[in-house]
Amino acid sequence: EFERRLAEYTGKEAALFVASGTMGNLISVLAHCGRRGSEVLLGDQSHLFLYEQAGMAQLGGVQSHIVTNKPDGTFDIEDVISRVRGDDVHCPVTALICVENTHNVCGGKILPCDWIDK
Repeated sequence: EFERRLAEYTGKEAALFVASGTMGNLISVLAHCGRRGSEVLLGDQSHLFLYEQAGMAQLGGVQSHIVTNKPDGTFDIEDVISRVRGDDVHCPVTALICVENTHNVCGGKILPCDWIDK
C-alpha cells in the first residue's frame, strides 16, 4: 500500500521501498547494467563511488569509471562524453551515467536543472 501511494503521489507507474540509499543505488545500477562487464560513469566524489564498498562490482560485475566532480557536484559534460565506451571486446561497455543529486560530499548542493538537461 505504501509503495502504491508513493507511486501515485509522484506520478510514477510503481515504487519500490528499500531499506537504505545504498540499497537503492545498487538496485538502480543493476537494473540498468544488464550484463557483467558493464561500466558506470560517475563522479569521483559521489557516494556511490566513495562509500558503498564497490557493491556494484562485488554483486553485479559492474565497473566504476570515474570523472572529476567540480566543487558544485557537476562534472564536465565533454569529459563524460569522451569517456563513453561502445561495444569493444577489449573494454567494458558504458551502460549508465550516474549523477548524484543532491550532492552529499559537495555540500549537499542541488544540481542545476539546465546542467542535468545537457
